[in-house]
This record gives sequence, C-alpha cells and structure tokens, in this order.
Amino acid sequence: MANEKNNTETTEKGKKSFFRRNFLSLHFLLYFFAALLIVLFSSPENFWDFDSSTLLPLSGCCRRFLDTAFLTAFLKQMVLLSAFYGAVLFLPGKKIRAFLTVTVLLALSLYSLLNSYLVFRYSCPASEMVVVLNSSDMQEVREYFASLFLENKVFLFTGLALLTAVPLCLTAAFLRLDPPENKKTFALLWIGAALLIYLVPPYSGKFEFWRDLRAVDFLYHLSERDFFLVRAAEIVKNPQFPAGSENALKDRTPVLGLMVLGESDCRRNHSLYGYGKNTDVKMAEFEGKDGFFRFHDHLSATSSTQHSVYFMFTDARIRDKYGASSFSLCDWFRAAGASVTFLSNQRAHGAWSSMTALLFAEADQLEFYSDGSENTYDRIHLLPHARKKLEQLKNEQIPAFVTLHLMGSHYVQQFRIDEEWRAANSEKLKGLDHYDQTLVYTDEILWTLAKDIEAMARPAFLLYMPDHSEQLNSSRSARTPDVIYYEIPVFLYCNAAYRNAFPDRMKKLSAVLKTPYQTDRAIWLLARLMDMPEKLIPAEDDLLSADFKIVPRYLEFGEKEYDEK
Repeated sequence: MANEKNNTETTEKGKKSFFRRNFLSLHFLLYFFAALLIVLFSSPENFWDFDSSTLLPLSGCCRRFLDTAFLTAFLKQMVLLSAFYGAVLFLPGKKIRAFLTVTVLLALSLYSLLNSYLVFRYSCPASEMVVVLNSSDMQEVREYFASLFLENKVFLFTGLALLTAVPLCLTAAFLRLDPPENKKTFALLWIGAALLIYLVPPYSGKFEFWRDLRAVDFLYHLSERDFFLVRAAEIVKNPQFPAGSENALKDRTPVLGLMVLGESDCRRNHSLYGYGKNTDVKMAEFEGKDGFFRFHDHLSATSSTQHSVYFMFTDARIRDKYGASSFSLCDWFRAAGASVTFLSNQRAHGAWSSMTALLFAEADQLEFYSDGSENTYDRIHLLPHARKKLEQLKNEQIPAFVTLHLMGSHYVQQFRIDEEWRAANSEKLKGLDHYDQTLVYTDEILWTLAKDIEAMARPAFLLYMPDHSEQLNSSRSARTPDVIYYEIPVFLYCNAAYRNAFPDRMKKLSAVLKTPYQTDRAIWLLARLMDMPEKLIPAEDDLLSADFKIVPRYLEFGEKEYDEK
C-alpha cells in the first residue's frame, strides 16, 4: 500500500511538474508577453487611432480590443510563437536554445516596431515594403526613405524598441530553457496545433475570422487593404449590373465625361474655399461663370487611396464594413455603351494604385505613365496624354468617360513639381509651403483641361474629385478619425454644349452645392452626369434627384459617424 501511495504521489508530482514547467514557466510566459507586445505594435490600426500625435484614452483602447481583430491577431501570434517554442525544444544545449530565442524575439520585436512606425508615418505596413520597392523607381525610393528617417518620431520608436525588445531578450537569455519530459511528443503537438490555427485567415470584423477559408483568399486577407482587393476581383470577374444596363446609353446624348482623380488634396488649403493664400490662381477665373460648380461639403470615403478608389468606382457603401459590391463603374459604363479610358500618373502595382489597375482592367484604354526610371510630374508625364485623348474624342459621337489619376500632392510634396515649371512660376509660389505649391501646380493642370473642355462643340464636363484629403507634415493612418483627412474640394465644370443639352440639370446642380455628401456615392453622380437613364440610378443615392436622401457619413471605414459639429 505504501508503495502504491508513493507511486501515486510521484505520478501526481510528475504531472504537476510537467504542467508547471511547460505552461506556467517563465519561459512560456515570456512568449505570452512577447506576443502581446508584437501584436500591440505590429497592428496599430486595429486599436490605436493615430491622428497626428494623440492616442485614444484607455477606455477607447479597451473598446478596440473587443471591437476589432486584436484578440484574433493576438491568439494567432501566440500560437505561432508556441510553434517556435516547441521547435526550440528539439535543440541540444541551453546556450543554443537561449541564443535562438533571443535572436527570434529581438527580430520579431524590431520588425513589429518598424511596422508600427511605417503605419504611423506613411500608412504603409512593413508587409508592403517589398511591393513598394519593387514597383517604385529609385527617385521615389530615395524620397520615401528620406521622409521616413528624417522624421523626428523615428526616435520615439527607437526608444520603444529599447523598452520592449531588449528586456524580453535579456530575460530569455537567463532563463532555464530545459526541455520537458516527453520532449518530442510535446514539441510536435505544439508545432502542429499552432501552425494549424495560424493558417486560419484573419478577418477584421469582430470575431468573424473563420470565414473565407479558401486557400486563394489567405494571401488577400493578410491585410484589410487586400481584403478590398478580393471584393474588387470578384465583381470584375462576375459583375451584376442593374437590370436594363445593356446599351442603356445608346441613342442618348453622347456626353464626354472627364474625371480628374486628385491625390491628397485638402479643402482647407484652397483659396476658393476661403484659405488665406492664393492656391487657386487659375481656376478662380471660372468662379461665377455659367457651368462652374464648387461643392462645399464633400467628404472622401476613406483617408487612403486604395480604399477610397474602391468605394468611388463601385456601388459599395462605406457603412457596409464588409465592402459588399456588385459592379464597377468601368464595366457598367462599357456595358451601357460608353468607351472608358483610365490614364494614371501613378503605378499599376504597389501601395497606391493597384486597386485602380484592377477596377479598370477592362477599360478600352488603360495606361500608367511611370516608367521606373524617373519621378513623374503631372504636367510633364500625364497632361500631354490627357490632352491628346481629349483631342481624339472631341468629335466622336459615342459616350466617352475618361479618368485621370494625378500624383497631385502625394507625400513628399517637394518632389511633386517639375523644376522648369517651378522656375517659371516662382512669383506665384512665394510665401507658400511645399504642400500649397502642389495645389497651385494642380490648379494650372485643371485650368488647362477645363479650357480644353470649354472649347469643345460636344457636350462635355470636367469633375475634379480627390481620393482623400491631406495636410502638410501629417502622420495619419487609414483609420484616422480626424475629419481634416476626409475634407476634399470638388469642382465641376460643364461646357456650353452640355449646359444647352441639360438646362434642368444645371438648376439642380446649383441647388445641391451645400448638400452633405460622401464619395462612396460618387458612382451614381458620375452616372447621372453621363446621362445614364434615371431608372438605373437609385433615387436615394442620386444627388440630383428630388428623392435624394441625406444619410450619415462615416470616418474610420464606417466605424465612426461623422459629426459636423
């Protein structure tokens, strides 16, 4: 009996020792806190709101923990580190295990801090850096890294690295990393379970991270930006147009529509909106003239190009966090009988324009004018192509829609203006910072295109609508709650032929200049301007309809309702 009792006690002691040494050991707790810190810094957009310098209060951060994918991201990071923990146990020798643990934790910590800094500074996570570098020319790579490492906040993140990564690694170095009993069985179980769980695609929508398990979606769902690329790819492959769209523009007025998709343009910095400096030197000539409309209260759908473009050129709504859509503007207009052209001064792939390359993949003409050998200036590299296209279309009698995507005021602003123009317009630029100078540069491009539209005999319009707003020396994330990054200027100019063809539309436009509007409904405004039959446009989304419904506008991807107060 005594022997049985001793054996039972020994067995219980062994079990307790196994549990204590593997699940409650300092070594394993170290991985727990490492996972917490890595997720904390590698996914700042999940729960921090970076405007320029402030963070959410503690209560707001707690809400984020439960209302975003933070918990799922933490669990996945935890099991990934657990897999590494199990793998380390196969190695002989405490020193080898300690060295490897220190190296991996230090590398992961520094990577997560770098990622946090990149998102904080440029809204571009580290996972996209390879794409950015691969799709950029050396001029842009140089200006990109110059802007990153000349920013004072880099010292803040260096300090965070010292406060988090180094203590973790020192702790790991002095722990007793002794393998447990049944080492191989234990390690294999950890590795297998951890990797199995880690391969479940993440999903940024509360706890709904088990959906869309198809292997092809895994790569797309690695980031929210790519999640919208999945949606765009689906509607391009299988568009579902409103009933009656086929040849809907046939036998209607052959309108030529020119949309200039601005880049990083802040309404508050335009003299036409009351700014104290003269940034609308040329376009001010149209103020007060027939056919010129300046909209007062337009917000972009998001504060990042990729996402804003998705909501502008599809029927998706920002209040729908899942980005549900049925068709793109390009495919819809082409099905209705219009030609579609997309000319871009940005790149076909990379951090800023891959969404446009996808949404306009079926356009009659799709061109990107960055050749990878020099920086691109809108006046030199895009404007001549745009004017040539307008010249080709001015006498055609079929509906045509042309979109120009500017580099505009994209950071870094001092590289957005060509030196020849800068020297010739030095008087206009006196007293203006780099950001305001880019607005003057864009202003002349808009004026040139508007004059070309004005001289046409066929009905034509020019709509200037930036993808999102921007401010000089700003540090924003795509989820910023600061409304300044959503406030955009919107100009519309309709030539005489257009005004004569649609006199009632001119009156309606004049009546809605101060109507609150967000660009996730832009596809319907463009359809109306192109003379798409009204029955194909939802009346509640038609800005020129008597039944237009003013709805709440949103910031932060539909998570925060905009309050104009």
